[in-house]
Amino acid sequence: MKYLFLFTIGPVQTFIAQARKTRDLYRGSSILSELTAHALETADLKEIIFPARGLKSKPNRFIAIIEKNSDEEVKLFGNEMADKVREKYTSMAMGSLSDRENLPQGGESQIDRAVETFWAAVPMDSEE
Repeated sequence: MKYLFLFTIGPVQTFIAQARKTRDLYRGSSILSELTAHALETADLKEIIFPARGLKSKPNRFIAIIEKNSDEEVKLFGNEMADKVREKYTSMAMGSLSDRENLPQGGESQIDRAVETFWAAVPMDSEE
C-alpha cells in the first residue's frame, strides 16, 4: 500500500534564535540541511515529491511516497527515520567536540535530545 509521508526536522526557531552571527545562522541551516540529506539518502522511498532533487541545500522537511504493507510498518519506518536523524546529529555534535572527556554529566543525552523530528503518513487512494 502506498502512503504519503511527511518528515520534519527541528526546531528551526532554536537554531535561528541562538545564532549570534551570520555564520552561526548559516551553520545552523547547514546542519538541518545535512540531516535532511542524510534522511533522504538512508530512507527506502518510492518517490520524493519535495524537495526537488539536486538541491545543494535542503529544507528541514521532505514529502515522499513510501510503500508499506501496514500501518504498523509505517510507524516502524517513521520511528527508524527519527532514530537515524538523531544518531547522525549526535555523531556530528560529538565529532565537533575537541574535549569529549570534559563533557558535563548528561551532556551526551542533552545533545541527543537537541533535535526533534516529526512525521506523519496517510494512505493514498490508488484512484487519486
